[in-house]
Amino acid sequence: MSTAIEKFNFHGDELEIVRTEEGRVAVSIRRVCAALGIDPDSQRKKLAGKPWAVTVMSTATGPDGKKYDVVCLDLESLPMWLGTIEPSRVAEGVRAKLERYQVEAARVLADHFLGRRGVTTQVAAPLAAAATVEALVSQQLAEQLAGFKSAILGEIRATLQARAVADTCTIGSARATHLIKAPLAEIAALRSSIHTARRAMKREGPRAHAQLRAELGFFGEGRAWDLLPEALLGVARVKLAEMRRAALRDVSAAALGRQLELVHPLPRLEGVSAPSPTPRA
Repeated sequence: MSTAIEKFNFHGDELEIVRTEEGRVAVSIRRVCAALGIDPDSQRKKLAGKPWAVTVMSTATGPDGKKYDVVCLDLESLPMWLGTIEPSRVAEGVRAKLERYQVEAARVLADHFLGRRGVTTQVAAPLAAAATVEALVSQQLAEQLAGFKSAILGEIRATLQARAVADTCTIGSARATHLIKAPLAEIAALRSSIHTARRAMKREGPRAHAQLRAELGFFGEGRAWDLLPEALLGVARVKLAEMRRAALRDVSAAALGRQLELVHPLPRLEGVSAPSPTPRA
């Protein structure tokens, strides 16, 4: 399965999510473990042995345009997984958040099995075996947290729709000239000032354009800068500033080198005489 990695804010933590071919949403196990400060490899092995954990392997395209193999957990399995993680093993900064979540999950389960607080219930039989209890917990927790899942899916859909709208908006001709083409021309001129050969000077313009396209992943035959998505404009301006600073450093270094050659010319080699001046006619 090949899909694109999306970013989703989950209670203040940025998670990587993907959509499966069946339209379901899954979260990156590695990214959740990074937010909690726990080892992702041990958690993947742990989840592999749980009947309630649904994992998928996705070949996803990252923001840099490269392909990555991502092990993901179905969103329905996320609440149960968080309930099985030992709080003392997670990062101190998220420990209190995980503990509050687990307390709330335990209360939801207690209300379901024993009745809500203040309501007297009769326990007809002892609890079943541990394996049976775990299966019931998995099923009932998924049912009780259906609203929680619906809210998350709603936020994900809203985020994806907002990004889709942003991708269809382009910067237009006037802004492309002012914000993209003019800075690229300045960068090319700075780089050309270092060269003495005319051919090398002419190469700097296309080189600057190609470098920015590579940085943004904005490729394709005939794709003018007018068609650059509005969502990429901020990144483009940052990259242009970095390219301009690098060009200024190169110009300064070249100027310093020429000054040093004037002050300290290279020594003449022994046995090599300077060329005699050409007599005037």
